[in-house]
Amino acid sequence: MWQPTPPLNSFATFTFFPNVKPFALLTSTQFLPPPPPVLTSAHYAQDLNETKELGSLTSVTRTADQTLMSRVFAGAASPIGFFHVWNIVAGTVAQQEGLSLVDTARMFVLVNVGLHDGVQTSFTSKFTYGLWRPVTAIRRADEDLNPATLADPSWTPLLNTPTYPSYAGNAACISAASARALELALGRADVPFSVTWPLSAGGTLTRAFTGFWDLFEQAARSRINGGIHFQFDSDASRAACAKVPEFTDANYMLRRDR
Repeated sequence: MWQPTPPLNSFATFTFFPNVKPFALLTSTQFLPPPPPVLTSAHYAQDLNETKELGSLTSVTRTADQTLMSRVFAGAASPIGFFHVWNIVAGTVAQQEGLSLVDTARMFVLVNVGLHDGVQTSFTSKFTYGLWRPVTAIRRADEDLNPATLADPSWTPLLNTPTYPSYAGNAACISAASARALELALGRADVPFSVTWPLSAGGTLTRAFTGFWDLFEQAARSRINGGIHFQFDSDASRAACAKVPEFTDANYMLRRDR
């Protein structure tokens, strides 16, 4: 076990497990995102202020539906999370599209290798850059040297903040890798489907999606609405983690008819 020295602005010590290896990628840095926006940039301020407004526990801007879906996607209002959801989607579309057993198995491999190696990519990014989470960034905004951000020492997010750095987003990475894997498996992304979540309070919630990237977008936005990520966290995951199943598809899971 290796204990890294936290980079500037992480304000915490985290644990890294070097023995967890990717399935398909050559290294977890293979598709490492570029650095996040610098703290003094307009981009950083814009995304921080968005999360500050939408993601607050007491936000008056976030809608009731956005609150519900943030909690559902996070597993706070439902016992299933992102890993379950994307496997449910894979099974649903396999049935809808009438895939053969072999093609269904190939699709599940692309999805699950993609989400596993995607998380390796996003976690590596987190510990490479060590960017603080919104709750710290907003409460200590008077330290970021950015005149466009204002500190709010009492600011609290809707969702509980994970105990590791922010950039890039794990949930967005899982969703980007899974969406791209399903797109590669089926040859298109505009496949309509629905997902039904069992709710912890009882009953179910069913939502329809126009395609894989629609689910990605809603899942990624739920982290901003929940106050635990910035938009640039999700953008980085969208760009980097979609490359993971592309690499697997091109090098390990070739179709028999290629």
